[in-house]
This record gives sequence, C-alpha cells and structure tokens, in this order.
Amino acid sequence: MKIAIMVFNIFLNLTTTLSLSCLNSPEGCSNGTDANLFPPPVIEHGPQNQTLMLNDMAMLPCRVIGRITPEITWLHDGNPISFDGPEASVRYELLSTGALRISGLKKEDNGIYTSSVRYELLSTGALRISGLKKEDSGIYTCRAQNNDGHVTWTASLAVEDHTNPAAVFHRMDDISKFPSHPGKPIIHNVTTDTVDLEWMPPEKVGSSTIIGYLIQYWSPELGDTWLNVAEVVSATRFKIRHLRPGFTYVFLVRAENKQGIGPPSDPTEPIVMESHNEKEGHDLDQSWNRITSSQLVKLTVVKALNHSAIELKWELEHYEPLIDGYYIKWRGPPLATNRQTWINVTNGRQTSYIINDLKPFTYYEFFLVPYHRNNPGKLSNSIGATTMEAPPSMPPTNVRVRMTAANTLHVMWKPPPQEAINGVLKGFRVTVSSNIPDNPVRNISTNERANSITLFHLVRDATYRVKLAAENSAGIGEWHVSDPVVINNATLHRHLKITAEEQERIRLN
Repeated sequence: MKIAIMVFNIFLNLTTTLSLSCLNSPEGCSNGTDANLFPPPVIEHGPQNQTLMLNDMAMLPCRVIGRITPEITWLHDGNPISFDGPEASVRYELLSTGALRISGLKKEDNGIYTSSVRYELLSTGALRISGLKKEDSGIYTCRAQNNDGHVTWTASLAVEDHTNPAAVFHRMDDISKFPSHPGKPIIHNVTTDTVDLEWMPPEKVGSSTIIGYLIQYWSPELGDTWLNVAEVVSATRFKIRHLRPGFTYVFLVRAENKQGIGPPSDPTEPIVMESHNEKEGHDLDQSWNRITSSQLVKLTVVKALNHSAIELKWELEHYEPLIDGYYIKWRGPPLATNRQTWINVTNGRQTSYIINDLKPFTYYEFFLVPYHRNNPGKLSNSIGATTMEAPPSMPPTNVRVRMTAANTLHVMWKPPPQEAINGVLKGFRVTVSSNIPDNPVRNISTNERANSITLFHLVRDATYRVKLAAENSAGIGEWHVSDPVVINNATLHRHLKITAEEQERIRLN
C-alpha cells in the first residue's frame, strides 16, 4: 500500500482554529487570543510508490501549502539530497570544488549527503531524477518546513531493468486523475469516545470512481502528529470510535480512487470529548502512550505463495505485552470473498499470516497496525509483492471463423480482456477437429501478437469445429468453441456476404 504519513511538528493550543485559509493568509488564522498560532504546512499531493525502468526519468511531486512559504528538502533512505540549481534550498550550496556548503546549521542537517546533477528540485517542490540507476531505488521523503512546523510524505522508488520478468512497472498517475477534496466534515453526536463525521463527496472523482476515504485526526494532547483512522471508510458518514475522553480533536478527510489519494478537505473546528473519571483517563493515557510512542512492529517478509495467496511475516522491534492483535491492511483490490482490504489478527503473539482470495498477477502493498483494546498503534513499514500468474480466466473475444475459398477457413480473434489474462500473454492455442473418421485433431500454437490463422486443404462437405484459448506462463486458459462449419458452396457464399457487410460497416464508421 502506498502509505502517506504526515508528521506535523508543532504543538497548537486548544483555542487554535484550524483552517486551510490559515495556511495561505495570516488574517484567516486569528484564534481570539493575543498570540495567534498557526497550523504547520500541509502537503496537498505527495509522491506515490513507483517502479520504473533503468535510464528512465522519475517525477516525485510534493505540492505544499503554508502560511509562510515552506522550505522543501528531500531525503533518500533517510539521507538529505543536495541540489545544484536555482530552485535548491538557499541553505545548501554546491561549490565548484564539489564541496557542499550548508549555512545556518541545524540539528536535522546531521547525516550522509547525496549530491547529483541528476537530482533536480523544481519550483513546485517536486523531485525530478533523470537517467535512473539501480542505486536510485529506495525510500524518498519530502520534508516541508516553515516557522509554523513541518510535514513529511514518504514513498518508495524501485528501478528495474526492462528485461526483468518479475518487475511490474508502474508510474504515478498525473494528479489531475485524482479526486478533488471532499466537503468540510460536519460533526454529529459527540460522546466520551465517539463522534459521527459526515461530508460531501468531492466534486471531481478523477479518472475512476471513489474507492474510499482516508480520515485523519489531530489532537493537541496527543502531540504533533496527524493520525489515520485504521478502519476502511467507504461511505460519506462514519462513526469514529475509541477517542480519548476529555481530549480535543480536529478532523479532515481525503478521497481516494484507483489512481491515488486526493487533497484534504477543510479541517473541522476543534471539538472536546466528554470526560471519564481521572483514574480511567490516566490508565488510558499510559496504554495509549505505550502503543503509539514508537514503531512496535516491523514487516520483514511479504512473499507470494501462488496466484491467490501471499504470506506475511513480521517481528517486534521490542517486546510489548499490551499488543492485543494486528490489523493487516493493503493497497490493491479487495478480497474476492468479502470485498475487504484489511484483516484482523486477534492474537498479539502471532508473527505471520497467509492472506488468501487475492487476484492473480496483481501487486499488493501491505502494512500492519498493532492495537491494544481498540487503540491503534503506529503503522509498520510497508512491503509489496505480486501474486503469481494463473491461466487466463476468459477465452479470446470477437472470434470469427469464415470460409474464404473452396477449401479454406480463416480464423480471427482478439485477446481476452487485460484483467482476465492473469499474467503475461505468451500466445494462443488453436485446435481444429472434424467429423472425418480417423482424421487427427490439428493443434496450432501462435505467439502473443497473432490475431488470425488460415486453415488450408480442408475436405469438401466435411464439418469442422475450431477451439481457441489464450496462454500465459501458468497454462492454457478458458476455451472458445466455435459453431460447426460445413465446407461447401452454401457456407462459402454466406461467409463471403457476411465478410463484405462487415467491411462495409468498418468503411462507413
């Protein structure tokens, strides 16, 4: 799953009114106190996981809004990338000697630096990498910071040779294909630990239908991080459970289609949950802090077992008895049985799981969310894998069998739909049988580019039947069986007439 984790490193007081207008105009940010506080910048569109070819060009967007123009830096596997050019950060300067000069040193400048003219920071905040190399693979993080705080968005880049048969190449879609922002959420029914949120769907759904919504919330008492609601949200009304009594919350919503996650809605006004007694709140505090203070679980293995099953293995970064279980979540198609994109593992000591009912030859990206009672912890890292191939689940389409001469048949077809090939198309199998005694069945194999064959020297007045199937590395798929064809003049005249009519329709269109 392509996980975008936003970290907002600033602490806002309870009276701060959050609005996206605050990010662009100081006048929109007054909270009614003597000192105005402002939310950190927001990444409207961040990079997504991509798998690209050697020598290709990668574009990793990072569109940021902020009250003060944020300074954007990029990290590769945790190490800062230095840039040479007018759009580079003013604190970083690449000298003619090859040395990197950093002005106004900060604590976060500590680390190993990567410098390359192939890396270019654009005025939009995007990172462009030209002439991709294997060593460009890794985790890329966009970090935007101003005086109000900072935000990060992380994605992976894999660089593979075009000859690698296991590589599933994927380039991030243009953000114009993403959905627009949903309407500002409306809050209903506030209790001690639940609220109902309702919002309008985005005006523009993008290039595909909305598949769900991502709800994020921020609470001053919980620190400086926007957290994701772990549940799958498919409707435009949702009850958020297991919130903290007496805490203040702000919510926003993003819409998602098959191309990616769209920009955020306007955030809600702050709301304060009803309170329990002090001891209960203290116990909840302790368990919450332990489950969310650090990343507790690391995903280590994601391996395809067959065309519909993937095995996950994980390990604990350190022992934590509070873990009651794990949510396994992923980006990719839902399960065939229940249409879910998550699984609840209720044994906190479990360290592996096999997920079945997945689609063949499909890329899935998984991550784990540990939980205590109903409190979700920090997300694990994410790892992806592609299920193995399966034989095509549909036969070739638009199959036509036509006589073209006295003893000749021409067979034409189109491949099955792409989603039914279940792998890489290798070719087609054609079998020809007849009612002639002791006449063997003819078996013909073609490559994947073929879309027709011609059968010669057929016997007059004999009846022939043609079967056709697509083939990939996993085997032969479903067969198309033609109607029987009698080789005689009546059939020839009828087929020639049909062919002429088809050609005329094509000409007119």
